[in-house]
Amino acid sequence: TPIKSSAASDVYKRQAYIYCMSDIAEYICENLTKVKHTFIDNEVLPVNNSVDIKPTLKNITGTISNVRLDSVISTAFNMSRNSIIVYIENGKVFVNGKLITSNGYSIKENDIISVRGLGRFVFNRVLKETKKGRNLISIDLYV
Repeated sequence: TPIKSSAASDVYKRQAYIYCMSDIAEYICENLTKVKHTFIDNEVLPVNNSVDIKPTLKNITGTISNVRLDSVISTAFNMSRNSIIVYIENGKVFVNGKLITSNGYSIKENDIISVRGLGRFVFNRVLKETKKGRNLISIDLYV
């Protein structure tokens, strides 16, 4: 059974959905009244109610010399390649859910890259090659 929770104050207009067994849905609605310092309102939704949840994505474009993991991540998070190598070596980088420890790993179209502590993004594709021989890439960053 889905439960819809929303902040009592409309400052952020944020919502969350909790999926649980139908026999404890009412109990959760009655007792889950606050998250940290924010009061929330809950309502039990019908089981057949489809919830359309889509992530918010921010499109980023940038140029890189070659499509390597460290170059793509540094473009996505606007950081230097040297600072990204620390994340890769410490086992904090995943491509499509698989741990990657090589900064020279080749990225493919529509790969989902997650970096613990920074975020997640989708590598869309190489848009074109510039006059100077660099690759113009497109990335969708989860916000």
